[in-house]
Amino acid sequence: MAGLNERWEEAQRRYQQQYRQYGKPDFSETMKRFFHSKDSLSRLIIINIAVWLLIVLINVLYFLFQWAKPAGCSNHLVYYLSLPSGIDNLMRRPWGIFTYMFVHQKFWHLFFNMIVLYYSGKVFLKFFNDRQLLYTYIIGGLFGALFYVAGMNIFPVFSSTVSISIAIGASASVMAILIAAATYTPDLEVNLFYLINMKFKWLAVIIVALDIIGIASGNSGGHIAHLGGALWGFTYGLLSRRQGTDIFAGIREKYRKYQREQKAKTEAEIKKKQEKKAMDDAAKRKQKEQDKIDEILKKVSMSGYSSLTQEEKNILFSKSKR
Repeated sequence: MAGLNERWEEAQRRYQQQYRQYGKPDFSETMKRFFHSKDSLSRLIIINIAVWLLIVLINVLYFLFQWAKPAGCSNHLVYYLSLPSGIDNLMRRPWGIFTYMFVHQKFWHLFFNMIVLYYSGKVFLKFFNDRQLLYTYIIGGLFGALFYVAGMNIFPVFSSTVSISIAIGASASVMAILIAAATYTPDLEVNLFYLINMKFKWLAVIIVALDIIGIASGNSGGHIAHLGGALWGFTYGLLSRRQGTDIFAGIREKYRKYQREQKAKTEAEIKKKQEKKAMDDAAKRKQKEQDKIDEILKKVSMSGYSSLTQEEKNILFSKSKR
């Protein structure tokens, strides 16, 4: 535990030094490097932007051709990629549990989510690796989906809208990354909008508090989903502080062991089948040879040895030497 705390404090010092050394980054150069990189953070942001642009393009077609829109959505793509809160609808569109976390209808919804994802993701990657960021994004989104569907079906206030409500957006996933980083390194000082310096933990507390307050003031289901993502982020950050950042190492090792066992089992079954096939082929060849011998002997008994061809005599001779 002492060693982990030392590494954690050293990572914080390193990050603060880099921040003070480079100061306010050049935005255009930062974005250029960012979109040329191949890490999960850039790919997640690019996917979200690409899906939004596709939705915007489809909206233009809906406007031009005056197509009918589904209830609560700008087009049918949003409808089919969204997360329905009604259990019946969810059973018909189960993929929404995953796809909703990449879907935005409005520009500002996308913009603020991606800004928070970018900056919180940069802090996250100071202490965790690229794969862990992707896991946190996905699992945080799944926790958000669970909280959203459960909340919409449990609380009586939503009884009249649960059958038609849907959720979209990366907010729960973004919350998971932000809260995970803040939980792992709570005393890290962050500069908010280049105006206010505060400890990361207080920024996280404020954001979670705003979501709790917001439940009663609009977009209730969305705020509940955010809290689901925040719960996973807090859990992951806390476990990472106590056990090391790679809390999935044991799970991956068990999965690799399972894969090795399955591979060995498959190879053993293939070898067994090959051996059986070889034995069957040998038995067939032996039976074929015996049938040929029986045919030759029958010919001898009926017409005598002299009636045999040279090939048949050779067969009999080789058989007699065995």
